[in-house]
Amino acid sequence: KLHSKNKYYSWRTALKRNCPLKVHLQFILFFYTLRPLPVMHTFSIEGNLGSGKSTLLQIIKERGEFKIVQEPVSQWQNFQGTNALQLVYDDPKRWLFFFQSMVQLSFIDECIRARSKTVTLYERSIDASKHIFIQHASNSGVLQTHESLLLENWHTFLTTNFAVSPDHFIYLKTSPTVCLQRLRKRNREEEKNIDLDFLTSLDNLHNRWLSQLPNVSVLDGNRNAFEVVEDCLQVIQSKSCKSRPSKALCWVRHLILMNYRYGQIITIVAAFLRGGIGLSILFLTIYLKSISFHPKTPWPIIFV
Repeated sequence: KLHSKNKYYSWRTALKRNCPLKVHLQFILFFYTLRPLPVMHTFSIEGNLGSGKSTLLQIIKERGEFKIVQEPVSQWQNFQGTNALQLVYDDPKRWLFFFQSMVQLSFIDECIRARSKTVTLYERSIDASKHIFIQHASNSGVLQTHESLLLENWHTFLTTNFAVSPDHFIYLKTSPTVCLQRLRKRNREEEKNIDLDFLTSLDNLHNRWLSQLPNVSVLDGNRNAFEVVEDCLQVIQSKSCKSRPSKALCWVRHLILMNYRYGQIITIVAAFLRGGIGLSILFLTIYLKSISFHPKTPWPIIFV
């Protein structure tokens, strides 16, 4: 309902009775300020070596629905003419610190270049580098204490200043035995010496890390790839839907109902937070015009 000069009538009637332009704009701007905004989500597909991450993302990529960012394995296999991936598997104690530094650099580069307003799926995250591979190397004595601390400090700096951690994790929980079978079938030259004990230790680290996070969806990675894809798409669809107005914006409506004078001021602030300085200036101009044109008449209030 619209209130003006002690009369109550519907907003449709108000528009038919030559309401001032500011009333029309108030309708538009008020609902624009409180409109739900689409949530921009980034998803990270986590899992052990051979858990099915690459296959999953390749199938989703062929559908063309989302932006896909896969691990830059080709860059690791050809770092200025050197196969860094082969080096770290052959002599981890010598090359792991170098390799993890390169991995973090490539992750931050991919995340910054891939930023967009669409849903983005990443093959692993920079958090997995810290909680899985650096942690495993530290536990096994491959990394020295000062080396692991330096890599963890780099991780903290990158995630704090560049906001590259994903909004949601999708964990492909696959048994180490199945992972080993898939690695043998993939037959990547650098992975030929990986054994079941190594995959089991990585599996334990994945379970320990991801079980502590609230924003994780666990999928059974032992199944057929197309079944996993369907479940993954359902998770993405449910998590990337439009958000409702926040509690702060709902309070704007409440204050307008209780006291229109303070409510309009707070609406201007909300307009700045949701729509930028241009929308807030427009709101403020309309508010000042209403005071100068109708000093004794309350600015019409929209009851919602």
